[in-house]
This record gives sequence, structure tokens and C-alpha cells, in this order.
Amino acid sequence: MNWSEPLFRYGQAVRVGLLDHLAANPWKVSMTTSWPRSVLQCLFFTLLGGVANDAEGITFAFIGSAALVITLATIVGIADVPMTDKWMGTVHRIQLSRMAALGIFVARSVPWLLEALVTVAVSIIAVGLLVGRFPLALELLAGLPILLVMIVSSAVAGLAVASFAVGRNADVLLGNGMMYLVIAAGGIVIPPGRLLWLDAVGSVLPIRHGLLALRAYVDGRPWLGELAAEIAVGAAWAVVAWAAFRHQTVVARRDGVDALA
Repeated sequence: MNWSEPLFRYGQAVRVGLLDHLAANPWKVSMTTSWPRSVLQCLFFTLLGGVANDAEGITFAFIGSAALVITLATIVGIADVPMTDKWMGTVHRIQLSRMAALGIFVARSVPWLLEALVTVAVSIIAVGLLVGRFPLALELLAGLPILLVMIVSSAVAGLAVASFAVGRNADVLLGNGMMYLVIAAGGIVIPPGRLLWLDAVGSVLPIRHGLLALRAYVDGRPWLGELAAEIAVGAAWAVVAWAAFRHQTVVARRDGVDALA
């Protein structure tokens, strides 16, 4: 089987995604807007944890807030990838493509994955210095593979949410709603176990298990089991995203309408 053609196509999709991302989010603008926003959000939830439980609360909330920063790019920001086609009226081009719609959106989402990686690293270093937890910040950076898994799992969840948002003018509502759900049920500031129904919701959300793995890694406890659970949650959300975009594509081709517009 010749892989050169599909590799070229997806390579071009990544290139288009990068150019589009840089056009909408130039580095200078990101450095003065989205990156400071990420740092301030991380600092806010970290200090909130300190108010709730003094020094121990700051440490707990700092780790959770650092993980939460990821969602700004992977859940809220990544919704712009399919929404751009809706706004530009180019969805039908994707429907007619020989490439799967989800594959195209995943390829064009690569810049958002890089954005998540940069913002979480900047936030960890900056907030670690501001709250006197720089040694902990270095430990979190050493747990980069765990952070990368959370970036990928939350990204596919972001695309799944976006698949339900496009066509309904609800991208802002659903993307932010998903992020707030992660805040409430992900064990970000408040340890899991307080509300059983909220724990049940959190168990199927991205970030939750990866955060438990990250905390276990920092504490020197076994963490591979929770990391495997995070990978499983990400895989489940990937199936949801594939099914949703596949359904929209089938409906569009069958009925001759643009299901995403």
C-alpha cells in the first residue's frame, strides 16, 4: 500500500491549520493576550485553593489549575477548527473530500495542541514562581508525558463537543460548558469524593484521570493505572467525535445539504 499520498494530504492539512492558526493568533498577540490569560486563570484557582485550605490547598490547587489551563486551547479554542469552515462556507469541500472529516480536523488542530503545551508550560513556571512553588513546578514539567496525554485526550473531547456545536451557533456555549464541567467534576481545586454523582460525571471526562496520575507522579505513588484510564477516556471521546462527524457527512451526502452549515 502506498502511504505517500495520504501522508501528503494530511501533511498539507497540518500546514493549512498552522497557517490559519498563525493568521488568527499571531505569536505577538498570543504572548500579550492568551498566554497572560492562562497564567492569570492558573493563579486564580491556585490562590482559591489556598483560601480554602492554606498551604496544602495551594499545592493541591496549583497542580489542578495547571492541568485546567490545557482546556483553554484543547476544548474552547479547538472548536474554532470546524467552526472556521462553517463561517467560511467551505464545509462542502470537506464533505466531498476523500479524507475523513475528523482526520482533516485533527490534522488542522495540531497548532492548538502546541498552543496547549506552550501555555501550560508558561503557566506552571510563572505561577510556580508567584506562589513560591517553583520546585513543584519543575516536578510538574518533568511529568510532561502525562501532560501530553491530557492534551490529546481533551483535544479529541473538544472536537467531539464541537461536532455537536457546529450548525447550531452554540460553539461558545458548549465549549465553555465542557470546560466548566471539567472544573466542577475534574478534581481541579476540590478533591474527588465529595459528591458521588459529580465523581461519576468526572470519571468520563478528560483531564480527571490524567490529573490523578500527575498528582500520584509528584507524590511518588503508582500512576500508570490512572494514565491508562485517561487514555481510555480519550479513546472513547475520539469514537464519539468520529461517529458524530461521520453521521453529519453521511446525512449531507444523502440529502444534498450541508449538515454543518
